[in-house]
Amino acid sequence: MELNLNDRSLVESLITPNWAYCFNKECEHADSCFRFLSAKFKPEAVECGMAVYPGACREGKCRHYLQARIANMAWGFSMLYKDVKASDLKSLRELTKELLGGKTSYYRYHRGEKKLTPEQQDSVRRLFTKHGYNNVVFDFTAEEANLRNSQEA
Repeated sequence: MELNLNDRSLVESLITPNWAYCFNKECEHADSCFRFLSAKFKPEAVECGMAVYPGACREGKCRHYLQARIANMAWGFSMLYKDVKASDLKSLRELTKELLGGKTSYYRYHRGEKKLTPEQQDSVRRLFTKHGYNNVVFDFTAEEANLRNSQEA
């Protein structure tokens, strides 16, 4: 899969309802920041809303910088618990829910409404490994466009 940031439908699919656009063309990271690149696809009818202010970039770093990338995303937990002992099942499921932000979030990841980033997948794997389970397999995986908050920018 190729990441084409000139594809309106791809860009719009990554923008959330409370999206903060950036219009700071003077920022040294503007050419790679998805917040700035997405502004060219802002609907014309949208006249006000959330934005990242120019002062957000300090000493060459911006906390709001987002980099678009292709990532191997995962979802679905049926296979995750396949080899888990019955005595560990409830506690591991609760710990996984906590790790993923609670019950609602957990079930959204399970149903595929939300997808686990590679970093989140690693966190789940570490949790299971800590409890003695090394065969961590998610039900589904796919390469998809994803946004990464990069503190290096």
